Amino acid sequence: MDQATLATSIAELTGTLRPTDGTTDADLEHGRLLLAQALRSGQTSAAIRGTVTLAANPNAAEQAKQFRHLSGPKPATLVRAYLRTVPSSTNVHPSLPALSAFS
Repeated sequence: MDQATLATSIAELTGTLRPTDGTTDADLEHGRLLLAQALRSGQTSAAIRGTVTLAANPNAAEQAKQFRHLSGPKPATLVRAYLRTVPSSTNVHPSLPALSAFS
């Protein structure tokens, strides 16, 4: 995935997110890094979204410039991201962020 596409995908998926109580900007940046690794592993933003409809981010093109630093080579170990909505009907711990990437 090229740098511009990766940055735009991250902006579309996370550009409207802000840290909440108990989280920091660093936590959000770490989540974006994991998301970038999933995208560089070959997962598409459409696959990450699945059937979930995300609100449009009208600032995605401008925000993408902020996420270009997340591009890089394909990770040695593939990473996959999973989107979940809150409240979740699963037994996933409620303190996990709504957009979590696991390697």
